[in-house]
Amino acid sequence: KHLMKYAQLYIDQGFDVSIIQVSAWQLLWPSKGSQQVAEDVVKFLANNDYYKQVVLHGFSVGGYVFGECLVHMNNDRKKYQSTVDRIVAQIWDSAADITEIPVGVPKALFPRNPGLQAPLRNYMIYHMRTFHEAATQHYIRSSQMFHTNFVHAPALFIVSKTDPVGAVPSNRRVADSWIKNGVNVTWKCFDNSPHVMHFMKHREEYTRWLIGHLASVNMVKHPEKIR
Repeated sequence: KHLMKYAQLYIDQGFDVSIIQVSAWQLLWPSKGSQQVAEDVVKFLANNDYYKQVVLHGFSVGGYVFGECLVHMNNDRKKYQSTVDRIVAQIWDSAADITEIPVGVPKALFPRNPGLQAPLRNYMIYHMRTFHEAATQHYIRSSQMFHTNFVHAPALFIVSKTDPVGAVPSNRRVADSWIKNGVNVTWKCFDNSPHVMHFMKHREEYTRWLIGHLASVNMVKHPEKIR
């Protein structure tokens, strides 16, 4: 229901929308979880090449999942180069880096229950220390690929100064890295809005920035339908 509010913005512009999510279990055990999801996403995009223009809109650990997609595509760049070339824009809302995983996962699973957040946060720290081969090394590799992203489509970063999960410093490091690689980066930082809730709190301004970014790559086909 929450994601459909974003999807509707795209549907109104004539897009088809595919929503990709990962569970906590898939995040904890990448080789049997999130990496398989990433492989499915990449294969789906490659097999449906009649979509000549693709827009990525990622939230929170979506940055990690996309990093896994980059890892998979990097293993066969020749095969997936045409898929990379079809990505015309990317939007990253509250993207969470590896350092924010112990903070972000508990808040995502138990947003209104600090009593459950604390033990899960402690477990996430333990999990990353104990299961380096099964989990943490994959988080690190995904983060490296995200920071050196070879998808050079124009990017919009949307963050908040008060978001501890999609933190401003980690997102700024990614944005600066992309700028050095020649990516056209637009930066929007709200003063005070919760993690992945910028659209809910600043609907008109969020929509204006998003539509402006899409318009910059000629992806707004029905301006009269902007709500």
